[in-house]
Amino acid sequence: MQRTQAALIALILSVATAVPALAEEANVGKTREQVRAELLEAIRTGDILVTDDSGRKLKDIYPSNYQAATATAKSAGQDKAVTAAAGASKAQASH
Repeated sequence: MQRTQAALIALILSVATAVPALAEEANVGKTREQVRAELLEAIRTGDILVTDDSGRKLKDIYPSNYQAATATAKSAGQDKAVTAAAGASKAQASH
């Protein structure tokens, strides 16, 4: 009987500590638009897991299909970084 009570108390305590952590995760999230944009980007670049149990991604299995998309994504990221840096230096110059 005491063993059952101890197990029940342990279960209650573990649930009580887990619920606030789950509530915090629920408040932090992405919008549907952000998730959709990430999904479309992953599809475009082949960053999607294959349906078999290998754990590989499409871009790893068919690299020739996704080389251009990866290069385009990298250059777009570099363009954004250059634009942001130029904007930051321009803002500092005006102050």
